Amino acid sequence: MDATEAARFVFGSPNRLAVLRALRSTPGRPRDVAERVDVSRATVQRCLRDCADRGWVERVDGDYRPTATGARVIRSCETFLADLDAIDGAAALLADLPCFDPPLPLKSLADAELVVSTPEQPHRAARAFAERIDESDADHYDCLSPMMTRLHIDAFGARLEDGASVELVCPRAVVAAEREVRPETVARSLALPEFELYVHPERFEYALTVTDAEVFVATVGQARAMQAVAWTDDDTLREWARERYAAEKRAAERPEIE
Repeated sequence: MDATEAARFVFGSPNRLAVLRALRSTPGRPRDVAERVDVSRATVQRCLRDCADRGWVERVDGDYRPTATGARVIRSCETFLADLDAIDGAAALLADLPCFDPPLPLKSLADAELVVSTPEQPHRAARAFAERIDESDADHYDCLSPMMTRLHIDAFGARLEDGASVELVCPRAVVAAEREVRPETVARSLALPEFELYVHPERFEYALTVTDAEVFVATVGQARAMQAVAWTDDDTLREWARERYAAEKRAAERPEIE
């Protein structure tokens, strides 16, 4: 049986995974499992027979229980379902995020705070991000951003004034444009010992901000405005973001001081 057939078997009926889960928590006879899953005894017997044929359950002293292979099947199915739930819950964010390698840990987004801009409120996500940064008290911020906006500059400017340090990776084209529009602001920022800017040779359409306490993941829409932002204190997502940020930073370089 190949993986596709196995998936069709497990998810082809709402009862099969439920029966396997019930056996994982407490091995039992068909009658006991039927009561716990709330299906007929005949349905449970059919599920057990089919799962036994695949080597996923075994009968020991009259009780059915998952085999080692069955336990792995249950775990894999639950991981898959949890990822689908995370994709559904964070669809507004994930729609514009690229597929990364290593992949974004989807389950880490399950409890994240998510704010999405709308046509009526095009700056909603950016304002939420700036307000959250303004409320934070981290000592250091690693930032990857495809754009520079006044909201970002003001938010991180306040953190710099409070003694925090900020490291920013930004596309070269964006930095060049910012120097044209606000040359004094860029020059003043580059002169700050607590601020380090790195210019990336390519454009990218997502943003990361990582501190010791939180991680922010954001996307940018066609109007070059923050479309969606999620933040969480999840350790797994924060470590993933640190590795992602480090990879982008390695492709960047310090700008010339003008």
